[in-house]
Amino acid sequence: VDASGSMGARQRMVATKGAIQSLLLDSYRMRDKVAMVTFRQQEAHLVLPPGNSIVYASRLLAELPTGGRTPLAKGLLKGYETARNCLLRNQAGRPVIMIITDGRANAPAAPGAAPVDEAFACARNVCRDERISWIVIDTEAQGGMTFGLAQQLSERLGAHYFRIDDLRAEELTSIAKEFIDA
Repeated sequence: VDASGSMGARQRMVATKGAIQSLLLDSYRMRDKVAMVTFRQQEAHLVLPPGNSIVYASRLLAELPTGGRTPLAKGLLKGYETARNCLLRNQAGRPVIMIITDGRANAPAAPGAAPVDEAFACARNVCRDERISWIVIDTEAQGGMTFGLAQQLSERLGAHYFRIDDLRAEELTSIAKEFIDA
């Protein structure tokens, strides 16, 4: 989950939290494990280790801060690392990484790197593991000046692409279930 400053605008984080809450409720019923990585300022953090504690996850969501820059490459790497570690514990697992972002990377992982180019290169590298499915949920507001970076990210990941404005929380849950059941 992109928790940078741009996510605080226009109630994007409110919509994001609602969608995640719906996923958590469904995962609890299905006994799936859900993890959550947030990225903001200069870091990506595993704020919810893989599990199914809906009470703990809900508390984390309610307190999730937004603000700062967008280290998208770090977020991609931390999400991939989390999924890969789950596969080491359960090789029959079917990780689905859902990235919720506007794609506006502006904080590089490596000093002097161009953040967007770095994120796209990272995407091309992490998508090579065919055991992991990728979904990108674009939170960029339509109209005015749009960049389409989340859509470009999804292309580099070979991910399925959706716009958050076009989804209700229940649809997000069914999309995730499609990938798990496939």
